[in-house]
Amino acid sequence: MSAIDNAPTKAINLHQRAGGFLLPLPPLRETTMYTLKIVTANRNEIIHAVDSIEWKRVDKTIYGDASTGDPLKLTLLPGDTAYLVNRDNKTVATYTNPAQVN
Repeated sequence: MSAIDNAPTKAINLHQRAGGFLLPLPPLRETTMYTLKIVTANRNEIIHAVDSIEWKRVDKTIYGDASTGDPLKLTLLPGDTAYLVNRDNKTVATYTNPAQVN
């Protein structure tokens, strides 16, 4: 066993000797990550890893939190479609700004 593996036990033992009690740390929280894929009207693709998004239908805008921690704002132009894909590679949402008909 390495010193790192033994560190929490040593901390608990030392703290208990001092008269206190230290609870073990909870397991790390697993974050849900999504892939946001935008297919533009001219068939280009833009891909972002995101933790969460919000779709504003009136503005045709997606606001999100990129996995890097940066805020994300993408406005879909006419003919653009965005797909939100979960870690199991399943499309869980589709957002579209329909092409304008002249």
